[in-house]
Amino acid sequence: MMIVRKRVSDQIIEEIKNKIKSGEFPVNSKLPSENELAKMFNVSRVPIREALSALSSHGIVESVHGGGNWVRPKPIEKLLDQPLIEVISYKQIME
Repeated sequence: MMIVRKRVSDQIIEEIKNKIKSGEFPVNSKLPSENELAKMFNVSRVPIREALSALSSHGIVESVHGGGNWVRPKPIEKLLDQPLIEVISYKQIME
């Protein structure tokens, strides 16, 4: 059996996706600041930035220059993207 260490940013991605799924971070809401997220997850801002960048590349989060990071509705063209599909509920797909 091989034990694989997960990068801190990957763990943060999973936690943010879970908070989106649970409604704690609703669609079209502004995420807490990088500093607040760093305190929430007890990490530096570096893995927070990495996680937000990855979430942004999948269309889950939109980074607005000077306006923070926002949870966005999932674009239909990205529905087949595995990291995105985990965040989308059946109801959202059917809407």
